[in-house]
Amino acid sequence: MIVTCSSPWRKRRIRRSARPGPASRICVATRLLLAVLIVGGCSRNEAPDDEAAFEIVKTYEQGPLRVDLRVERSKILVADRLRVVLEATAPESHEIELPGRSEKLGEFVVADSRAAQPRLVEDGRVLHHRSYVLEPFLAGEYKLPPLTVRCAQKQPRASGAQEMAAQEIATEEVTIEVASVLPQTGQQPQIKEIAEPVEMPSPWWPWVVSGVALVALAAALIGWRRRKQLDQEALAPPAPHEVAYRELEKLLAAGLLERGEAKLFYLRLSNVLRHYIEDRFGLRAPEQTTEEFLVELRQSQPLGPAHKELLQSFLEHCDLVKFAELEPTCGEAETTVTLCRRFVDETKYEESSTLDPVSTA
Repeated sequence: MIVTCSSPWRKRRIRRSARPGPASRICVATRLLLAVLIVGGCSRNEAPDDEAAFEIVKTYEQGPLRVDLRVERSKILVADRLRVVLEATAPESHEIELPGRSEKLGEFVVADSRAAQPRLVEDGRVLHHRSYVLEPFLAGEYKLPPLTVRCAQKQPRASGAQEMAAQEIATEEVTIEVASVLPQTGQQPQIKEIAEPVEMPSPWWPWVVSGVALVALAAALIGWRRRKQLDQEALAPPAPHEVAYRELEKLLAAGLLERGEAKLFYLRLSNVLRHYIEDRFGLRAPEQTTEEFLVELRQSQPLGPAHKELLQSFLEHCDLVKFAELEPTCGEAETTVTLCRRFVDETKYEESSTLDPVSTA
């Protein structure tokens, strides 16, 4: 690196920036590892075959070209595969052309064909390697056809192109015997008749699974309907008598009588019963005065005479406390609350029985 800056500090800074960082070192290490793996894989793929594993080995030489043909076996079965290896070596100044890929070699079917990368061997020669995996179709005598290898020397020309002086070597035809996997008895094999169809036993587990599924579906349906009913009940407004009971308990818990607020107590007690009558029978009790309500009450059909008389006495007694400044005793207040609760108890049903005449204090 050439630094043209005159400042020493800037020179030191540039030198430090030129040093490889951790990311650069990791990248270099990764590339070296990939290179080692690729070289190792290539060396494994290009490893020479063991000649002892081949039954037929033939060598052909012509000039600088040498061709080696190796056939795994001369006798195989129909179910076997036959491996054939073709190798050619020539000096580096020559080019070698091996037979290309093909689907068939004679009557054999080519199941696999692979060519290894050329590699340098002894005496500066280059080795070219191709292997075949062949499969027979029927039993009989097969002929492995000649395999032709071409070689040409590179001759440089003034134009920069290369002129090839070609020569070729063709291997000999090899005979392979393919035997059948069936025993050779000399008799025609007998074909047995097709057996009668056998009725398969009916499995039991589909019925069990179907039964369990039906039970689970029924349980889910019942649970869904129950939850829906509970939700409807939770969303439904409370009944008029439930509201009246709740408001009456809140009034008694407020302690108005103990604090001497009888007028407010009777006002709220009267409102509890008036709202109950409006919600239960549809009479506009909260919006009317006592006189107006009593006139409408005499013409109403849902209430019997005893209930009407009870309401009249109850409302008149409340008005005396609210407007006439009547000071009720504790017994009178308890009796008034009891009458209010009894009226709600006996009129909360759709078909309520007629009250007996009630005496008021």
